[in-house]
Amino acid sequence: MRLFLICDNDDVAVGMRLAGVESFKTNDSGEVARLLGELSRDENTGVILINHSLGVRCAGLITDFRKKNTVPIIVEIPDADSDGSVSSVSDYVREAIGINI
Repeated sequence: MRLFLICDNDDVAVGMRLAGVESFKTNDSGEVARLLGELSRDENTGVILINHSLGVRCAGLITDFRKKNTVPIIVEIPDADSDGSVSSVSDYVREAIGINI
């Protein structure tokens, strides 16, 4: 299973690349849609991380993607602009499939 990051912050992208996560930096929601489509066509993609500020700007796109696709899972991660309201992975799993972890 492969893990990817889509974000709008250079520091987050570089940090995740140093951790071995392939990262894409963009501020454009059209580019986010393209990347989601491209990454979801790869059967080895399991998780796509997206930082909070980009997730807020692309909320409708992400919601539609989650409704249409069970894999890959999109997980929103906090960033410097987060207000602490980002759901944890366990919250997302509970919401998506009804299992507490």
